[in-house]
Amino acid sequence: MPAAFAAFAAPDATLLSSDPEHLRGQEAVAKGFGHVPASVKLTWKPLYADVGASGDLGYTWGSYLFTDTHPDGKVERETGHYCTIWKRQPDGRWKYVLDTGQPDPAPDKPKG
Repeated sequence: MPAAFAAFAAPDATLLSSDPEHLRGQEAVAKGFGHVPASVKLTWKPLYADVGASGDLGYTWGSYLFTDTHPDGKVERETGHYCTIWKRQPDGRWKYVLDTGQPDPAPDKPKG
């Protein structure tokens, strides 16, 4: 996951997070995800995408599933939604310039 986020980040990419500093720039993105263990998996499903008439800026949004399997076998899951803004780079590849996600609210626990 850390390598993928860094590889698809534009040089001036920003990852919005609850941290007021956010992660700005490809190097910061790589460092910011450096603590994420290999047991973590992130899958996402784009639900909509659009590209501007100029053909150089677009966005996707959809749902995600974050899964972490702990050494004791316990599986932690988080679902949510994301929005990513993509920009065509000078070499023609698409890289994200802004990415953010919001976890779904925790389900209500039964009372009693």
